Amino acid sequence: MLQISLTILFLVISYIMIVPVIISFSVESSLSRDLRIKFFPFDIRIDGNKRKNGKKRKKVDFERLLFDEFKTVKQVFSVFWKFVKALFKSKHHYLNISLQGGFGSPDITGIVLGTIEAIKPAFGDRITIVYYPDMMAQSVSGNLNIEAVVRMYSVLAEALPLIVRLPILTISKIFIKIKKGEYDGSTT
Repeated sequence: MLQISLTILFLVISYIMIVPVIISFSVESSLSRDLRIKFFPFDIRIDGNKRKNGKKRKKVDFERLLFDEFKTVKQVFSVFWKFVKALFKSKHHYLNISLQGGFGSPDITGIVLGTIEAIKPAFGDRITIVYYPDMMAQSVSGNLNIEAVVRMYSVLAEALPLIVRLPILTISKIFIKIKKGEYDGSTT
C-alpha cells in the first residue's frame, strides 16, 4: 500500500514538473488587468481589478519612496529582471503591444511612429508592436499582452535564487513604513 501511494505521489509530482504552464498577462487599459495561468486541466484567472474585503488601497508617494529607498528598489528590480529574462528563455513566448493615440504634437507623434517602425524588424516574430497614430490626440492608450509557456521545474529553478537574492529584511522594513503611513501620498 505504501509503495502504491509513493508511486502515485511520484507520478503526480512528475506531471506537475513536466506539463507546460501557460502564463499570460493582459492590460487593456489603466482599469483592466488580467492574469491567467493555464495548467492542464486547470485554467486559473486572477482579476487584477477586484480588491479583497473592499478595502481602498493607500496612496503611496512613489517619488519619495524611490528617492529614499533607491538602492533597495534598484536591487529588487534587477533581481526580478533576471528572473523574467530567465523565464523568457523559453522558445514559446510572445509580447503584443497595441497602442493608439498621440503625443499632443504631430511632429513628436511622427517621430515615435518612425522609431517604432524602424525597430520592429529587430524584435522578430515573438514581439509585435502596432501603433495607430492620432496626430492631434493628447495621450496614448493601448493594450499589452504577454504570454509565456514554461515548465514548473524551470520556474522553481529560477524562483529559488530569486528568493535568496532579494533583500527580504529591507523590503519588510519598507512595507512596515508604508503601513505606518510614512510614504503617504495624500499629504504631499
